Amino acid sequence: MAEAAHAVLTAYFNHSDAAPMWWGYITGNTRSAALLHRMGFSTTGVVTQHHSRALHAVVNIRQMILSPEQRHAVNPVEITTPRVRLRPLRPADMPDLVRIAGNDQVAPMMGSVTSPWPVADVLRWIETRRWRGHIGFCLGIYLPDGALIGAVALGGTPVNTAYFLTQSQWGRGLMTETMAAFLHWAFAWFDLAEVTAGYFDDNPMSGRVLRKLGFVKTGSAMQASAARSAKAPATTYRLLRVDLMPIGDLRLGLALDLSVWPVAIDARQYAAKSLATSRGSILVTCRL
Repeated sequence: MAEAAHAVLTAYFNHSDAAPMWWGYITGNTRSAALLHRMGFSTTGVVTQHHSRALHAVVNIRQMILSPEQRHAVNPVEITTPRVRLRPLRPADMPDLVRIAGNDQVAPMMGSVTSPWPVADVLRWIETRRWRGHIGFCLGIYLPDGALIGAVALGGTPVNTAYFLTQSQWGRGLMTETMAAFLHWAFAWFDLAEVTAGYFDDNPMSGRVLRKLGFVKTGSAMQASAARSAKAPATTYRLLRVDLMPIGDLRLGLALDLSVWPVAIDARQYAAKSLATSRGSILVTCRL
């Protein structure tokens, strides 16, 4: 029963326009109550009466509700590559974010981060970018031992992606590996036609990552950063779904066979999908 219920909820809530779902259980049925709570349902305080044909009696039904936000809170997306794991950020990540993104080398390359980065601002930044199942979120990048080393984000209109990585991990190809997996998932999950991005011209490494992934230059502009005293030259890029670089062509040491998960499929039908490689796998999951 639990597996079937999870499958129904996953299919229902993997759409950005999903409405809250109402459910109920007969009072006294503690097993059903426990299952609903595990799936994220909360009580409404409303009890209604219905006639049960099976019990040949009138029973009390305790009403419960599950919002999309509640569902995604207990069923967060995870993206795993051979070297990193992406998952939603948590308030406990605040000290690492202050250290990684709030320093004077990383913050000026971002739009909304200051240096230093006050604790209250970091916590607010995490909360406003919490994973809710729709565009407008940030995922942390973690090593296998659980250490946070950066973050990726997707939001805005047109849809834009951004990312940062701790300095100690620069030059290892981790950002390209991470963004390759993230973009393949994002294009399929949200059925995107294109994604935009940009970087400050004094951050050429970010530009190299974008070009490796298949992004093409669309223009130049003067952009603001909360960590800069004035606007600075920046370059804008765009990636069309049809131009998304196959992971096997990125020289990551991963011979990915995308035929097992073509970008054009509706990935929202799946609770988990593994992208097999010669050195492991890239795994996209929604924990059930």
